[in-house]
Amino acid sequence: MTDLFGSEVREGCKNFSRNNLGQRRAGDFYQTPPSMVAQFLEILPPSFFPVLEPARGKGAIANVLASWYGWDKIETYDIADDGTDFLEETRTFPEIITNPPFSLSLEFILKCKKVATSRFSLLMPIDYLHGIERYRRVFSVKDEFRLAWIHVFTRRAMMSDEIREDGRYETGMITWAWYTWLRFGTEDPRIQWIDNDAYVLRGER
Repeated sequence: MTDLFGSEVREGCKNFSRNNLGQRRAGDFYQTPPSMVAQFLEILPPSFFPVLEPARGKGAIANVLASWYGWDKIETYDIADDGTDFLEETRTFPEIITNPPFSLSLEFILKCKKVATSRFSLLMPIDYLHGIERYRRVFSVKDEFRLAWIHVFTRRAMMSDEIREDGRYETGMITWAWYTWLRFGTEDPRIQWIDNDAYVLRGER
């Protein structure tokens, strides 16, 4: 089976970190439309390989990465699929690209700082910028990683358990953005926009 990017689709289940124990929130159960990955890669492609995707789910992000760069250039897993827990990862990777479970976003960011050696990019709601704990533990921290880019989608996207092969999606209530941290970055984060209007469904099924 292949997706709209001509990539082999590797089936799994989007069910990351502790869901089997009944501890994962229902709002974490979704897939990433492949066009949201492809549009981001067009703007900020990886500079170093291999790229790690540690919350693979059904492979939405991993399949796009593989179709662009080859399976030999990425490492991917999911705790519900093969038992590998990113939060217990002991290896390092040059870059990480993933859509983390929202309830574990903070833990993912802190772990990415230990695992990534160059940069990491997480797809999260724009509202993640809000919150005193996030400010104190993520955005105001002066360490070797600096939030370098925020790529905001101009249209809201509905995340669901199923994705369309053409990469299109309905609109939802959440504005999404790719957050990218750069090791040894020196500048304040730059905000750029991703025009995803062409991928929004308008009464189509």
